[in-house]
Amino acid sequence: MDWIKGTKGNFIKNGGILLLSVVISLFLVEALLRFFPFDFPHLPVKRLKTDSDWPVQRPLKILVIGDSQCVTDFSFPHLLAAKLPRNVEVIKMCESGCGPDTYLQFYSMAVRRYNPDVVIMSFNVGNDIINLLDFTEAPLKEKLKLYLGSNFETYHLARIAYSRIRYGIERKILQAKLGKEEKPQAGYSEDEYVSGVNVFALQEAKRYPAIYKENLAVSSEDIKKAYDVFDSIMHSFMNKLNRNKTPLILISIPDALQVNIKYHEFFRNIGFITDSDMLTSNAPQQRLYDLSIKYNFDFIDALPDFRKRDREVLYYLNDGHLNRKGHLYLADLLLERLHQKGYVDGP
Repeated sequence: MDWIKGTKGNFIKNGGILLLSVVISLFLVEALLRFFPFDFPHLPVKRLKTDSDWPVQRPLKILVIGDSQCVTDFSFPHLLAAKLPRNVEVIKMCESGCGPDTYLQFYSMAVRRYNPDVVIMSFNVGNDIINLLDFTEAPLKEKLKLYLGSNFETYHLARIAYSRIRYGIERKILQAKLGKEEKPQAGYSEDEYVSGVNVFALQEAKRYPAIYKENLAVSSEDIKKAYDVFDSIMHSFMNKLNRNKTPLILISIPDALQVNIKYHEFFRNIGFITDSDMLTSNAPQQRLYDLSIKYNFDFIDALPDFRKRDREVLYYLNDGHLNRKGHLYLADLLLERLHQKGYVDGP
């Protein structure tokens, strides 16, 4: 019995030491990530101009936050940075697969690191609200993740490491299961096709074929609840922005299915439900406009401009992402608004 008690006591003692070591290690890592004066690879940050390019005075800092629509080197943050004066810095914090909850987390980190003067939120009409559906299914879990992501950079270090491992494995499993390989499309320009079909889109088409139809019509109860979640996120977002006296420009990227019928074929072929009503719907944009009035932020609706250019190829024909030409139009729209608001000098 004494041996059992001794073993139990040692187990508790060693467990306590291990727990304390973990807490201290997390504290030290958090301090390092917060205060070490470099951008760490765990954050999806890209500073698009270097300090040596600027005059002595502090440059105007524009923060761009968004999802996979913004991650490529030809996306609108890069094109916008090339058009701006040299005393303006564009800081891009964009990550594939994220949504408005992550945008709020990114802004919380950006305030600590960069103290931006203007914030541009890229809202992807195609899936940003869809990414909030988890809040309707597991609200406590998602709220905890939102809190951790807004306050601790170690959370993002663990989150991104986990997601890269998980999705790397899942991609290989899905490719084998669905019999799809990501091969280049022969005979087309780089602005018409990307290298292959996203296997996660194929999986989503099998699981929820009406998701894009419901999203663009704002017709299902789940989508409506997700907009309520977005309203709550914007409330928190605007409180943070107003405390820092930082203006927000929200630019909505239309879904390809809203712009031209030629984009429907790909989505139908992989299993999604599409119809002609999508080409006239502006229900998501109206929701965003209503929120811009409610919370007093600047809203750019790119849908009318994109529909006028419907004969041009603005999205990839086997994907929902903008190509270089589509991003160029967004950069021009943003540059015009930045000039109108007086944030940067006019041409």
